[in-house]
Amino acid sequence: MKNEPIEQYKVELQEVDLSQDSPFKKICCPSCETDVPADNLNINDKIAKCGSCHIVFPFHHEVADLMDVRKAKQEVIRPEGIDMFYYKDELDITIQQPLLVVEGMIAGFVPVFAAMFIAIYFLKGTIPLALPLVTTLISIASWINLFARRYHKVHIAMDDRHLSIIRRPRKFIKDQHYRINDIDQIYVKGPAGMTSVYMIVNSVQGQKHVKLISSVDSLSKARFIEQEIERHLGIPDRRIPEENP
Repeated sequence: MKNEPIEQYKVELQEVDLSQDSPFKKICCPSCETDVPADNLNINDKIAKCGSCHIVFPFHHEVADLMDVRKAKQEVIRPEGIDMFYYKDELDITIQQPLLVVEGMIAGFVPVFAAMFIAIYFLKGTIPLALPLVTTLISIASWINLFARRYHKVHIAMDDRHLSIIRRPRKFIKDQHYRINDIDQIYVKGPAGMTSVYMIVNSVQGQKHVKLISSVDSLSKARFIEQEIERHLGIPDRRIPEENP
Protein backbone atom coordinates (compact mmCIF):
# COMPACT_ATOMS: atom_id res chain seq x y z
CA MET A 1 0.00 0.00 0.00
CA LYS A 2 1.43 3.35 -1.01
CA ASN A 3 2.26 5.67 1.87
CA GLU A 4 0.36 8.93 1.66
CA PRO A 5 1.92 12.21 2.80
CA ILE A 6 1.33 12.93 6.48
CA GLU A 7 0.78 16.61 5.76
CA GLN A 8 -2.68 16.04 4.31
CA TYR A 9 -3.94 14.73 7.66
CA LYS A 10 -2.85 17.78 9.61
CA VAL A 11 -5.64 19.72 11.32
CA GLU A 12 -5.30 23.39 12.04
CA LEU A 13 -6.25 24.04 15.70
CA GLN A 14 -7.40 27.50 16.64
CA GLU A 15 -6.10 29.04 19.82
CA VAL A 16 -8.77 29.70 22.43
CA ASP A 17 -9.36 33.41 22.87
CA LEU A 18 -9.75 34.08 26.61
CA SER A 19 -10.34 37.78 26.05
CA GLN A 20 -13.90 37.20 24.87
CA ASP A 21 -16.86 36.82 27.17
CA SER A 22 -16.76 33.06 27.64
CA PRO A 23 -18.45 30.73 30.16
CA PHE A 24 -15.12 30.03 31.93
CA LYS A 25 -12.67 32.00 34.06
CA LYS A 26 -9.01 31.91 35.02
CA ILE A 27 -8.22 32.81 38.61
CA CYS A 28 -5.09 34.90 39.03
CA CYS A 29 -3.29 35.82 42.22
CA PRO A 30 -3.95 39.50 43.06
CA SER A 31 -0.43 39.78 44.54
CA CYS A 32 1.88 38.23 41.92
CA GLU A 33 -0.64 37.75 39.08
CA THR A 34 0.22 34.06 38.74
CA ASP A 35 -2.47 31.73 37.41
CA VAL A 36 -3.84 29.63 40.27
CA PRO A 37 -4.33 25.92 39.39
CA ALA A 38 -7.65 24.23 40.05
CA ASP A 39 -6.16 22.16 42.89
CA ASN A 40 -5.62 25.37 44.85
CA LEU A 41 -9.23 26.55 44.50
CA ASN A 42 -11.90 25.91 47.11
CA ILE A 43 -15.01 26.08 44.92
CA ASN A 44 -17.50 25.86 47.79
CA ASP A 45 -15.98 28.66 49.90
CA LYS A 46 -14.57 30.65 46.96
CA ILE A 47 -11.10 30.77 48.59
CA ALA A 48 -7.84 30.27 46.67
CA LYS A 49 -4.18 29.84 47.60
CA CYS A 50 -1.40 31.03 45.33
CA GLY A 51 1.30 28.43 44.71
CA SER A 52 3.95 31.09 44.05
CA CYS A 53 3.63 33.68 46.83
CA HIS A 54 1.43 31.48 49.05
CA ILE A 55 -1.17 34.12 49.88
CA VAL A 56 -4.80 33.16 50.44
CA PHE A 57 -7.50 35.29 48.81
CA PRO A 58 -11.23 35.15 47.94
CA PHE A 59 -12.31 34.89 44.31
CA HIS A 60 -16.11 35.12 44.55
CA HIS A 61 -16.14 38.36 42.53
CA GLU A 62 -14.31 36.69 39.67
CA VAL A 63 -16.95 33.95 39.35
CA ALA A 64 -20.03 36.00 40.23
CA ASP A 65 -21.09 36.30 36.59
CA LEU A 66 -20.72 32.54 36.12
CA MET A 67 -22.92 31.87 39.15
CA ASP A 68 -25.51 34.31 37.85
CA VAL A 69 -25.93 32.51 34.53
CA ARG A 70 -29.53 31.32 34.34
CA LYS A 71 -30.68 28.39 32.30
CA ALA A 72 -32.97 29.70 29.61
CA LYS A 73 -36.51 28.42 29.84
CA GLN A 74 -37.88 26.53 26.90
CA GLU A 75 -40.21 28.57 24.74
CA VAL A 76 -43.84 27.66 25.45
CA ILE A 77 -46.09 27.56 22.38
CA ARG A 78 -49.58 28.97 22.91
CA PRO A 79 -51.76 26.08 24.13
CA GLU A 80 -55.38 25.58 23.21
CA GLY A 81 -57.75 27.50 25.47
CA ILE A 82 -55.85 30.79 25.60
CA ASP A 83 -56.70 33.74 23.34
CA MET A 84 -54.43 36.72 22.76
CA PHE A 85 -55.38 40.09 21.32
CA TYR A 86 -52.90 42.85 20.44
CA TYR A 87 -53.92 46.44 19.79
CA LYS A 88 -51.08 48.97 19.40
CA ASP A 89 -49.12 48.62 22.66
CA GLU A 90 -51.91 46.82 24.51
CA LEU A 91 -52.23 43.09 25.12
CA ASP A 92 -55.22 41.09 26.30
CA ILE A 93 -54.75 37.47 27.40
CA THR A 94 -58.04 35.60 27.84
CA ILE A 95 -58.58 32.26 29.51
CA GLN A 96 -61.67 30.45 30.74
CA GLN A 97 -62.55 31.14 34.34
CA PRO A 98 -61.64 28.30 36.71
CA LEU A 99 -64.55 26.62 38.44
CA LEU A 100 -64.96 28.11 41.89
CA VAL A 101 -65.27 25.78 44.87
CA VAL A 102 -68.62 27.37 45.76
CA GLU A 103 -69.93 26.74 42.26
CA GLY A 104 -68.98 23.08 42.44
CA MET A 105 -70.54 22.64 45.87
CA ILE A 106 -73.81 24.29 44.84
CA ALA A 107 -74.03 22.25 41.65
CA GLY A 108 -73.26 19.02 43.51
CA PHE A 109 -75.16 19.29 46.80
CA VAL A 110 -78.13 21.63 46.25
CA PRO A 111 -79.92 19.30 43.78
CA VAL A 112 -79.71 16.53 46.38
CA PHE A 113 -81.34 18.74 49.01
CA ALA A 114 -83.94 19.90 46.50
CA ALA A 115 -84.93 16.30 45.70
CA MET A 116 -85.07 15.48 49.42
CA PHE A 117 -87.25 18.49 50.25
CA ILE A 118 -89.60 17.74 47.36
CA ALA A 119 -89.97 14.13 48.49
CA ILE A 120 -90.70 15.15 52.09
CA TYR A 121 -93.21 17.76 50.97
CA PHE A 122 -95.21 15.36 48.83
CA LEU A 123 -94.98 12.41 51.20
CA LYS A 124 -95.53 14.09 54.55
CA GLY A 125 -96.23 17.74 53.84
CA THR A 126 -94.31 18.76 56.98
CA ILE A 127 -92.23 21.51 55.30
CA PRO A 128 -93.41 24.71 53.58
CA LEU A 129 -93.70 24.64 49.81
CA ALA A 130 -91.24 27.54 49.47
CA LEU A 131 -88.30 25.38 50.60
CA PRO A 132 -88.39 22.82 47.78
CA LEU A 133 -89.21 25.57 45.28
CA VAL A 134 -86.20 27.71 46.31
CA THR A 135 -83.76 24.78 46.31
CA THR A 136 -85.08 23.67 42.93
CA LEU A 137 -84.57 27.14 41.44
CA ILE A 138 -81.04 27.30 42.87
CA SER A 139 -80.30 23.88 41.38
CA ILE A 140 -81.52 24.95 37.94
CA ALA A 141 -79.50 28.17 38.09
CA SER A 142 -76.34 26.32 39.14
CA TRP A 143 -76.65 23.83 36.28
CA ILE A 144 -77.26 26.64 33.78
CA ASN A 145 -74.15 28.32 35.15
CA LEU A 146 -72.12 25.16 34.57
CA PHE A 147 -73.36 24.73 31.02
CA ALA A 148 -72.53 28.39 30.26
CA ARG A 149 -69.02 28.23 31.72
CA ARG A 150 -67.37 28.37 28.31
CA TYR A 151 -68.48 32.01 28.17
CA HIS A 152 -66.98 32.83 31.58
CA LYS A 153 -63.61 34.45 30.94
CA VAL A 154 -60.68 35.98 32.80
CA HIS A 155 -58.99 38.85 30.96
CA ILE A 156 -55.46 39.94 31.78
CA ALA A 157 -55.33 43.34 30.08
CA MET A 158 -52.11 45.35 29.82
CA ASP A 159 -51.56 48.86 28.53
CA ASP A 160 -48.65 51.24 29.00
CA ARG A 161 -49.56 51.96 32.64
CA HIS A 162 -51.60 49.18 34.22
CA LEU A 163 -52.14 45.45 34.33
CA SER A 164 -55.79 44.64 34.98
CA ILE A 165 -57.48 41.38 35.95
CA ILE A 166 -61.06 41.41 34.71
CA ARG A 167 -63.59 38.60 35.23
CA ARG A 168 -66.79 38.39 33.20
CA PRO A 169 -69.16 37.60 34.74
CA ARG A 170 -67.64 39.04 37.91
CA LYS A 171 -69.14 36.52 40.36
CA PHE A 172 -68.79 39.02 43.21
CA ILE A 173 -65.06 39.49 42.47
CA LYS A 174 -63.92 43.06 41.84
CA ASP A 175 -61.69 43.98 38.92
CA GLN A 176 -58.07 44.42 39.99
CA HIS A 177 -55.61 46.99 38.64
CA TYR A 178 -51.85 47.20 39.25
CA ARG A 179 -49.26 49.70 38.12
CA ILE A 180 -46.84 48.13 35.66
CA ASN A 181 -43.89 49.91 37.29
CA ASP A 182 -44.69 48.11 40.56
CA ILE A 183 -44.64 44.60 39.04
CA ASP A 184 -41.41 42.80 39.87
CA GLN A 185 -41.91 39.21 38.67
CA ILE A 186 -44.42 36.62 37.43
CA TYR A 187 -44.20 32.99 38.53
CA VAL A 188 -46.12 29.71 38.58
CA LYS A 189 -46.93 27.71 41.68
CA GLY A 190 -48.95 24.59 42.51
CA PRO A 191 -49.42 20.99 41.34
CA ALA A 192 -50.46 20.07 37.81
CA GLY A 193 -54.16 20.67 37.25
CA MET A 194 -54.34 23.17 40.11
CA THR A 195 -51.53 25.49 39.07
CA SER A 196 -51.85 29.20 39.82
CA VAL A 197 -50.13 32.19 38.26
CA TYR A 198 -48.75 34.69 40.78
CA MET A 199 -47.36 38.19 40.50
CA ILE A 200 -44.89 39.93 42.84
CA VAL A 201 -45.85 43.57 43.34
CA ASN A 202 -43.71 46.20 45.05
CA SER A 203 -45.47 48.40 47.61
CA VAL A 204 -44.58 50.81 50.39
CA GLN A 205 -44.98 47.99 52.93
CA GLY A 206 -42.75 45.68 50.89
CA GLN A 207 -43.31 43.04 48.22
CA LYS A 208 -46.61 41.18 48.13
CA HIS A 209 -47.59 38.09 46.17
CA VAL A 210 -50.81 38.47 44.20
CA LYS A 211 -52.64 35.55 42.62
CA LEU A 212 -53.47 36.41 39.01
CA ILE A 213 -55.32 33.22 38.06
CA SER A 214 -56.02 30.22 40.26
CA SER A 215 -56.46 26.56 39.37
CA VAL A 216 -55.29 26.70 35.75
CA ASP A 217 -56.05 23.25 34.32
CA SER A 218 -52.61 22.69 32.73
CA LEU A 219 -49.04 23.66 33.53
CA SER A 220 -48.38 24.66 29.92
CA LYS A 221 -51.15 27.27 30.07
CA ALA A 222 -49.77 28.72 33.29
CA ARG A 223 -46.21 28.79 31.89
CA PHE A 224 -47.42 30.47 28.71
CA ILE A 225 -49.27 33.19 30.65
CA GLU A 226 -46.14 33.83 32.73
CA GLN A 227 -43.97 33.94 29.61
CA GLU A 228 -46.17 36.36 27.67
CA ILE A 229 -46.75 38.79 30.55
CA GLU A 230 -43.01 39.01 31.27
CA ARG A 231 -42.24 39.38 27.57
CA HIS A 232 -44.80 42.14 27.05
CA LEU A 233 -43.72 44.08 30.14
CA GLY A 234 -40.01 43.52 29.50
CA ILE A 235 -39.46 41.74 32.83
CA PRO A 236 -36.35 39.48 32.92
CA ASP A 237 -37.33 36.09 34.27
CA ARG A 238 -35.61 34.93 37.44
CA ARG A 239 -35.97 32.08 39.88
CA ILE A 240 -38.47 32.58 42.75
CA PRO A 241 -38.23 30.31 45.84
CA GLU A 242 -41.98 29.73 45.87
CA GLU A 243 -42.36 28.77 42.21
CA ASN A 244 -42.51 25.31 40.69
CA PRO A 245 -39.14 23.78 39.72
